[in-house]
Amino acid sequence: MGRPRPHVRPAISVAFVVTVAACLGAVGWSPPPDVRESLLAPSAAPSGALFLHAPAPPEVEGTTAASSRTQASLQLSAPSPKATPSTWTIDLYDARAVRWQDPDLTACTAASAQMMLNMAVYWKDEAPAGASESEAMPPVDWSPDVSYARQEAILAYQRRTGTMLLSWPGADAHGWRNALNYYGWGSIRAGVYSDESFESFDAAVRSTVSAIALYRKPVGILGWAGDHAQIVTGYRVTGDDPRTGTTAFSVVGVYLTDPLHSDGFRDQYVSLATWKSGARTIRFTPYLMTNSPYVDPIDGKQGNAEWDGRWVTIAPVV
Repeated sequence: MGRPRPHVRPAISVAFVVTVAACLGAVGWSPPPDVRESLLAPSAAPSGALFLHAPAPPEVEGTTAASSRTQASLQLSAPSPKATPSTWTIDLYDARAVRWQDPDLTACTAASAQMMLNMAVYWKDEAPAGASESEAMPPVDWSPDVSYARQEAILAYQRRTGTMLLSWPGADAHGWRNALNYYGWGSIRAGVYSDESFESFDAAVRSTVSAIALYRKPVGILGWAGDHAQIVTGYRVTGDDPRTGTTAFSVVGVYLTDPLHSDGFRDQYVSLATWKSGARTIRFTPYLMTNSPYVDPIDGKQGNAEWDGRWVTIAPVV
């Protein structure tokens, strides 16, 4: 900030004030609404309250300390008759749901699936009344669990049911999807989660936001050009409210969690620009792996052909 200037009260005529006000009104200017009030306006929001974050902390690129925010810190924003809907944010993150994949450095998809199911349960059980108006289907066969034993069991299931060469460690997007459906809803064919691929970064981002908004479940992404699993738990957008099914919104940033301890991302707010072109550990890039040559019996697609050169997500579809 600059050095304060001495206060001077200039003489301003009434005619001058009226003229300025008229000019500003003519170009559609109005004072910027309060940020928190702008998050929810009764004229545009669906019935019920929106479960909101406090303003996002400053973004930090690269390895960061985990965010200390949990669901308990979220607050409900009171509607304001003066506010104009502009910014919408939801985050499903819950600190009780997370675990590092370590010491198994091959278990990123398994640890991510474990956390995603945990967060979906916590959101359903503990969100304030009216916080979700969607027809989201919460996990029915899952109790929150952050144990290493459960992580390894999930990884084994992913490897048995995926389309990846077993000579490679870890699991692919088909195995990740299968574990979410099996452990959360009792069947590999439950169809609650689906692997999705997109021709562009923007299309993948918008689909990710819509999935979180409509179905109240985290979205998995294949980062590091397909070599690592991460989780998107929330978003910050401007424009119309994604919960209504609209596509008339612009993504400002997302909340990212990474199961790898050395990365340290826990509910890290990441701007759209950084997510697109930041450091390798945080950047969402096209899939370039070639180790999934088999055809998936669920969707009938070969992993390599389905994902190569595209942005890949594991997203809820109900």
